[in-house]
Amino acid sequence: MFVAVLLIAGAMFVVLSTGDQTGTSIKVGVISPMSGAATTMGEEIVNSINLASTNSLSIVFEDDQCDTKKSISAYQKLKLQGTHVFYVACSGSVLALAPIAKQDGNLIVTAYAGSSEIRKTGDEVIRFIPDAVSVAEAMAEFASTLPISSKIGLLYEERIMQSRRPLLCKTG
Repeated sequence: MFVAVLLIAGAMFVVLSTGDQTGTSIKVGVISPMSGAATTMGEEIVNSINLASTNSLSIVFEDDQCDTKKSISAYQKLKLQGTHVFYVACSGSVLALAPIAKQDGNLIVTAYAGSSEIRKTGDEVIRFIPDAVSVAEAMAEFASTLPISSKIGLLYEERIMQSRRPLLCKTG
């Protein structure tokens, strides 16, 4: 959660630095899963953004359930409301919206989307985390420096946040 707060705070810094300085608030559209299988992720995003919000921001939330068709609908709705800066949570949603945002001259900020395909988008997308390929490459490089007798454990999730219990790993 602390990392999410830092990432959102960084995203808000970018948003604030792109707006005019006339004292008006900047409208930020948040497109994230607030229902469906990824509800937990959406709740964390909403809580983090609300924690990091300032009077300079006007936040409008839209639920996309990590569904690209719903994210496009949410984007269009927010765009009609005068939104030009979007926080988008899911990789598929970022990839679906990037060409539209580029065409519209809008900005997408993300701190959750990890697809390596996002590397291929343009300047309209700012991501505050490394993509999955970069993480895997760094892990492989680190593992190659370990003695051959070392034991390595890898944790991964099969489904999105099924419970709030921590994952425990015992080696050895």
